[in-house]
Amino acid sequence: MKSFSRVMRLSLISVAGFLAVSCSGKTEDVRINLCREMTSRILESMQPIAWHSQETEFRKAGDAAIRFGLSVTKTGGEEARVTSACFFENNLPEESALDHVNPLAAYSTVPYMMTINGKTVPEDVFSPALRDEQLEPLRNFAENVRNEIEKLKSR
Repeated sequence: MKSFSRVMRLSLISVAGFLAVSCSGKTEDVRINLCREMTSRILESMQPIAWHSQETEFRKAGDAAIRFGLSVTKTGGEEARVTSACFFENNLPEESALDHVNPLAAYSTVPYMMTINGKTVPEDVFSPALRDEQLEPLRNFAENVRNEIEKLKSR
């Protein structure tokens, strides 16, 4: 009976952890959050970042661009103005009622390109930043599960 109790606790912890990761309480669109996090990751050596503006543009090319205006701290402490943008492909060829409620819903949740100060971020920088941002919640979840398992073992 004792092992069943441990299994149940571990299951509940796993489910709670999954819900905590997947239901983070963020009300911001996932594309906006992903673009902001990728910008932070790419400009990591220029922290802290001060976010000044954010806009979404639906372009004639059929994609959406999410743009940020920000300030970063360069080596030596000098502040610099920077822009970043992520570009998302339209996944739905026809308009739907959902498009009027959330215009970004028709677009991919993963950017196909990113720019910093109008210059395309190279693939060898873009791809790892995207991958790491997508994997971070899973790593956090796995770490939480490991910690809970260790707590259960020590009892």
